[in-house]
Amino acid sequence: MKKAQNRIHVDPLPLLMGMFFLSLGFLFYGMERPIFSDLLGSSPDEAFTPTQDFFFFVWVRHHFPTFIHTFAFCLLSAAFFPSGKKGTFFVCLSWVVINVTFEFMQGKHAIITGLIPDGWATYPFLSNVEHFFTLGVFDSRDMLAAVLGGLCAYGLLLLMGARKDEL
Repeated sequence: MKKAQNRIHVDPLPLLMGMFFLSLGFLFYGMERPIFSDLLGSSPDEAFTPTQDFFFFVWVRHHFPTFIHTFAFCLLSAAFFPSGKKGTFFVCLSWVVINVTFEFMQGKHAIITGLIPDGWATYPFLSNVEHFFTLGVFDSRDMLAAVLGGLCAYGLLLLMGARKDEL
């Protein structure tokens, strides 16, 4: 009798797509956010200047990073879960909840920063947690962007699963 192998199945298509969209989001973020603009040699005010008067482009400029972050992480995570409506829904809902929660906590930074342990400032990455909440600005439209990112990822993953079943 053969023993069951404990191997993690990775679906390469959502993994590659998630990495692509995460890279795209990083590039967009790098062009738009002041902290990265010096590295790329651009000013955040230079990007998209001709279209700033159009609502759609303003919305995309400010909320695309939240949308693409949720979308990409849904795809990346789904690559490690068995396909199916329930698993896909759980993955997408989890990332929507994480993004919406972090956005909501930006509006409550006085409470959140009081909960952050003092020693975190000495560790890489954890030292940025306080700045995320104190410098971040709550925007309900970012919550909408996270929900839309999760819904789009869910729809795409369902389509990819349906196509896989046809083959």
